[in-house]
Amino acid sequence: MRRTIVHSRNFSSTERSLRPKYDPEKHIQNAKLPTFHFQDSLPRMAIPPLAQTDKKIREAVKALEGHPKFTAEKIANFEKLWADFVASEGPKLDQLLRDDDEQNFKNSNFLNKPWTEMYLRDRRPLPMNYNPTVVLTDAGQTPPFRPFQFQRAAQIAWASAKFYLTLKDHLLEPDVFHMKGKPSPKADFLARWLPSTRISWKSKGIENQSMKYLPYAMNMSFPIDMSQYKNIMFSTRIPEKDIDRIQRGPLETRHATVLYCGRFYKIDLFDSNWNVKSQEDIFADFAAIQADGDARGFNQDSICPLSSAERDFWAETRQMLVENGNQEALDAVDHSMVCFTLDNYAYNDAGECCSETYSGPAKNRWHDKSIQIVMGKCALPGVNFEHAWGDGAAVLSYMNKINHYIEETLADKTCILNRDFKTDKVSKAVEIEFKLNDEIKSRIDEAQAAHDERWNRLQCCVMPLGKAPAAMNEFYYDQEAQETKDIFSHPLNRNWMLSKKLGADGFCQLGLMITGTKYYGHPVSGTGPKHGRTECIRPCTAEGQAAARIYIHEDMSKVENKKKFAAAIRAAIKRHNKQTKECLGGNGWDRHIFGMRHQAKKNSLTEHDVFNTETFQGLFEFPLSTSTLNSDAVSLGAFAPVVPGGFGLGYIVYPDWLGVSISGFKDEGADVYEFRKLLLQVFEDMMDAVEAEQL
Repeated sequence: MRRTIVHSRNFSSTERSLRPKYDPEKHIQNAKLPTFHFQDSLPRMAIPPLAQTDKKIREAVKALEGHPKFTAEKIANFEKLWADFVASEGPKLDQLLRDDDEQNFKNSNFLNKPWTEMYLRDRRPLPMNYNPTVVLTDAGQTPPFRPFQFQRAAQIAWASAKFYLTLKDHLLEPDVFHMKGKPSPKADFLARWLPSTRISWKSKGIENQSMKYLPYAMNMSFPIDMSQYKNIMFSTRIPEKDIDRIQRGPLETRHATVLYCGRFYKIDLFDSNWNVKSQEDIFADFAAIQADGDARGFNQDSICPLSSAERDFWAETRQMLVENGNQEALDAVDHSMVCFTLDNYAYNDAGECCSETYSGPAKNRWHDKSIQIVMGKCALPGVNFEHAWGDGAAVLSYMNKINHYIEETLADKTCILNRDFKTDKVSKAVEIEFKLNDEIKSRIDEAQAAHDERWNRLQCCVMPLGKAPAAMNEFYYDQEAQETKDIFSHPLNRNWMLSKKLGADGFCQLGLMITGTKYYGHPVSGTGPKHGRTECIRPCTAEGQAAARIYIHEDMSKVENKKKFAAAIRAAIKRHNKQTKECLGGNGWDRHIFGMRHQAKKNSLTEHDVFNTETFQGLFEFPLSTSTLNSDAVSLGAFAPVVPGGFGLGYIVYPDWLGVSISGFKDEGADVYEFRKLLLQVFEDMMDAVEAEQL
C-alpha cells in the first residue's frame, strides 16, 4: 500500500506578536504566555548515575524477597550477575546512552522515540492492553438540568472545537506545576520577554537553564512538556505490518466522527472560515444521528471490531478494505478531530461504566483514534485514549479545560442544558459507508469473537468511599458493595488524611500494596502513578513490606501493635513521597535501564545474562498496575490489568470522598470483589491504627 503524504498540523512555538487575537466565540482561554512558550526551555530529562541505578535496583529486588521469583537463592544469583554487568557492559551502554542523548538533545530525549516505538511495535490488541479511560464529571449539571446523552455529546463537541482553535492559535495556557501558587505578574512579564539563552549559575543551583524559565523556577513553578498536545486532536494510529504509525489529518479537515449502532457518521464542527458551529447546529446533527440509528437498528456489518484486533491482522484487513474501494471512507474516520462513540443503552453501575468505556463491545468501538469519547444513555462520558501518542497528563488537561469551560457557560441556560429542547435546524450529518466482501466480513466476525470473548470474561467494580457527587451516588451503587458496608458515609478521604498529616497518594498506594500482599500471599511488584514516558514509581519498598508484615502477622486488636503499625505506615509513606520526588526529578531507575537495553539492541550488542534471569524479569511483571489522575473534572478512571492474574487499579482522592476502580479476570485468579473486600478492610485497619496513635 502506497502511503499518502498529508500536510501536518504544526503546533510548534509561535512568536508572541503573531498570535491571533482572542475571540470569545472561538476560544476558551486568553493565555498571557503563548501555549508553547516554555517548550524550548524545558530542562533536559536526566540520566541518573549508573552507581545510583545500581543501588536502587538492588533495593527494589530486596523488597520483593518472599515472592517465588525472589527467593534468597535467586536474589543472590541476580546480585552476582548484576554486579558483573555494572563492572563490564554497564558503563559502556551507559556512555552510549549519554552520547546518543547529547547528539539528539535539540529534538527530544533518550527515551521518547524508543518508548513510543515500543507501543507502536506491540502487536497485541489495543483494548484491555493499552487504551485506558477517564470518566468526566457532570460539569456542575445536576438534576433536573442534567443533559441527556446526545446533548452532553453536543456540549463536549462544541467545547472541544473551541479547545482546538485555542490550541492552534497559541492562546491555551501553558501547563505549569505550581508548588507555591501562580507566579506574580512581574514573573509573567519577565518570562514573556527574556530570551531562551541557557545559563549556569552554580552558586544559585542553576545549571543549563533557559533565562525565560528562571522567573518561574524561582517561584517553584515548573512548566510541563506539551509536545504531546499536537496529537490530542485530528490524529489516529494507523495499523501497519510490524510497526504502526501515528498520522495527523490534513489542515482542511473540519469534522468529527460519531459512532452509533455500529455506523460511522461525519459532522462538521467548523464552517469554511473556521468559526465554530453553534450548539444548536451541532445538536441537530447528533439528534439526526440518533434518529437514523434507532430507526435502522444495529449495523451487523460494522467494521469496528477490526480496531480491536491483533495489529498485524488489522493491518492486513485494512489493506483489503483499501483494495475494495474504502480509502476515502477510512480517511474520513482517520482524519477526524475526535470520535464520539455513543451506545444505545445505559450503563447500570460504576463498574460497568469503567468496563464499557475502556473496552466495550467490539461492534461499537474505534480504538485507533487518539481521543474516543464513549457514552451510554446514562450520559457519563468516558475519554478513552490510544496510548502510543501520549499520556494521561495531556488528556487530563484537555478534559479539565473543556469541562470547566462548559461549566462557565451554563449560566445562560443555553439549549444544550434544557432536556426538553427540540431543534428545527437541518442536520448535515453524513454516514460514512464501507464496501465489504465476504472475506472482509469473515475477518470482522473473527475479530469480534476474539475481542468479545475476552471482554465478557473481564470483571470491573468500583469502591467509592464517602460523599461522591450527588449525580453519581445512585450510579455508584452495586449490590456487592452494599452487602460489604454502607460505603457512602465512610470517613476516609483527603481531608481525613491531611488531618493526620498523611500523604494521600502514599496512603492509597500502601493500602493497595498491603492488600496485594495479603491477596497473593507474598510481596508483589506494582507500578505507582506513571504515565508512559515518565518514570515508574514502585510502591513495593522495604518500608512498605515492613508495614505489610506487621499488619498480616501481628494481632491488630492490641493497641501496641496498632501503634507499631501506624509508625510503619508513616515510614512507608515517607519513603513513597521521597521516591516520588526522585522519580519526578529523573532519579528513578526503570527508564535508565530501558535506555541502556535499547542501546544494546541499537548497536547489535549481546545482552548480559542478568536480563534473562527470572528475578530481573519478575521486576517488570506487575500484578498491581495502578494509576491516578486527580481533578474536579474526573469522576472515574480505569484500565485493564497488564499481566494474567493481575489487577488494574485506578484511584482518585478528593477532600470528601475516595474511589478505586478494580479490574481483573476471575478465571485467571483475579477476583475483583474479593480484592475490594480486602482493600476496604485494609484501609479501615490503617485508619484504626493511625487513630490509635493518640491512645
